[in-house]
Amino acid sequence: MFSKRGLSNIVATVLIVLLVLAAVVLVWNVIKPAIESTGESIDIRSECLLIDLKPTKCVNNSQTSADVKVQLLQGSPNKITAILEFTDGSSATNTGSPPSQLATTVINVPFSPSTKVITTASVAAIITDSEGNDQICDEITTKVDCV
Repeated sequence: MFSKRGLSNIVATVLIVLLVLAAVVLVWNVIKPAIESTGESIDIRSECLLIDLKPTKCVNNSQTSADVKVQLLQGSPNKITAILEFTDGSSATNTGSPPSQLATTVINVPFSPSTKVITTASVAAIITDSEGNDQICDEITTKVDCV
């Protein structure tokens, strides 16, 4: 006579193995996108660290625009964005082409005419990720006063 206990133990073991495999596949599908996006984020941050920009001058042209002079000390950003900060806490930005290394460029930043007073100007680099999207690096901590 055949014992049915041995057969049911084998079936139970196979079912447990299949359940574990299914759980591993589900967990991997949840974790994989997070790992991939984190890796790309690290690449972007490391590329941003290689770029060194310096705002050198800010001139308030009128009540509607200001010129921010920027020097590229190292790195190769695709674009540069200039940021004006006003006394009321608001800001205005505009993007321009980067200069060659150790050269300067001027980015004109228009803003809505008002009684706003520009306090400072700063800059940030823009790089392109692997998918062709623009990514803005952190704003440079060096700021210049606008005159």
